[in-house]
Amino acid sequence: MKEKTIYEIRLCAYADHLASIKEHPEEGIFETAVLVSIEGNVRIPFDIIYPIFLFEELVAAFPDDWGFNGKHGEPRLENSDPRGCTLSDAIDFFNLNLDETVHLFDVSPMGFQNVEKFGGATLNKKSKCADFARNFIELVKARIEE
Repeated sequence: MKEKTIYEIRLCAYADHLASIKEHPEEGIFETAVLVSIEGNVRIPFDIIYPIFLFEELVAAFPDDWGFNGKHGEPRLENSDPRGCTLSDAIDFFNLNLDETVHLFDVSPMGFQNVEKFGGATLNKKSKCADFARNFIELVKARIEE
């Protein structure tokens, strides 16, 4: 079993923060992002749907690292590349690969969660903060057991 890195410590801290939220006032508000998978030399773009509150809560959970600093007041990692976006900042902050990203944030009907590899459960538009928190914790367990 591996030691937790700063990234796993952040994932656990964020899971604890999410688990403390019983009802979020912005549950039910979603955005779509396009991610790109590279298979061989082929780019495969696909959409993920995510609840915006997950990223807004990063500011509350990590106030020294995150703020509402984006061009339109969106949550951004402090001193991040201005050409990036909130999702890319979260990917960097937690050191996520593509599969981990969709496992933690996607609620599309396609169900991109890989519960066999990362644990947790398939997320959907009715998932609550505790459901997301569970997937964060299960991902950490999967990482340190590698």
